[in-house]
Amino acid sequence: MSYYKQVINSLYQDSTIKKFILENKLSEEEIINNLSALTTQKENNKIINSNPERCLLDPYGMASYISFENGKVELTYYQVKTTDDKLERLFFPNKEEVLNQELYKDAKRVMVLKEVLRIENNYKPRQFFKGIFIHGNFGTGKSFIMQKLAISLSNKGANVIIAYYPDLVRTIKSSITSRDTEVIINKLKHADVLMLDDIGAETNTNFIRDEVLGPILQYRMESKLPMCMTSNLDLKDLRSHFEDTYSGANKINSDRIISRIRSLMVEVNLIDKNYRDL
Repeated sequence: MSYYKQVINSLYQDSTIKKFILENKLSEEEIINNLSALTTQKENNKIINSNPERCLLDPYGMASYISFENGKVELTYYQVKTTDDKLERLFFPNKEEVLNQELYKDAKRVMVLKEVLRIENNYKPRQFFKGIFIHGNFGTGKSFIMQKLAISLSNKGANVIIAYYPDLVRTIKSSITSRDTEVIINKLKHADVLMLDDIGAETNTNFIRDEVLGPILQYRMESKLPMCMTSNLDLKDLRSHFEDTYSGANKINSDRIISRIRSLMVEVNLIDKNYRDL
């Protein structure tokens, strides 16, 4: 049996796909020409039937249906779950006290606060803005500032994901053999605003740099989707962190990451005392 015959037979195992093919009188050629959409719909059906609250193929928990017109099968997505909370914290505690704390408005923090206010005051849905890359010593409040900004933007209607990057990397490494890796990456690619906290504190690997972080940055750069980062490292030191080895290829790949960060974010140095030790 040919490969295409096997694929078509597998499609017929889904009763809704089989009904769709028969009702629209799709020829074998039309099925083959629309194989990607039909196969995706079959996988979506499997997921949504097993768990209606979670459609893993879409970053926003959406299901899909197919239609046929002018020889083309079209996928249309619709939302299967809604939430009033537009802020998703990955590996971050949901601490409401963040809302009630000040940003320690002293002279040392003026440049960071200026950039935060620029983003808050000029944010408009689906319009690109340059985010901020905040770097500085331990305990100066980088994560705190990022959480405050995340809350502010979510209150303005943005779907914001803020993720603690070292734990995110560990989770992706542990799920590398499952489809959850692609699910996580898709969520990070498509969020209205993405914030990665403590980048550079993770154990770097070529896979994480080139197959996870690089594609996320590239997608968001091309799609004009804003993002922010915090780090203990400035961009020069972060470049060295991403090199991983001294081979030329790794230097080139590291430079690509830094170039994308510069395209998406304004670098700001947070020079201040360690508030954790007060």
